[in-house]
Amino acid sequence: SITEFWRRWHISLSSWLKDYLYISLGGNRKGKLRQYVNLIVTMFLGGLWHGASWNFVLWGVLHGLALAVLDLVLRFQILLEPFSLSTLCASAGYFLEIPVLKIRLT
Repeated sequence: SITEFWRRWHISLSSWLKDYLYISLGGNRKGKLRQYVNLIVTMFLGGLWHGASWNFVLWGVLHGLALAVLDLVLRFQILLEPFSLSTLCASAGYFLEIPVLKIRLT
């Protein structure tokens, strides 16, 4: 899942983003809507950190949206098998990100 990706990969970057951006923005203490906004903003800034290119910015926003949607899905406990949910998230991420990363804005 997208959550495990960020836990296992980019461990130091994830810790820094969480400790200095996400928690500073309010984390999840100000309601669910604000939590989702904080996730998206944090991942947007993480994408910007990777490079000052629209591809990285869009990559960050897509990951923030994926984290927010995954939390919504798990919050409302949609009855999907865990394997199906992870396959759905991975497939959606693959099909959404590959075209975005190939975009060249001149």
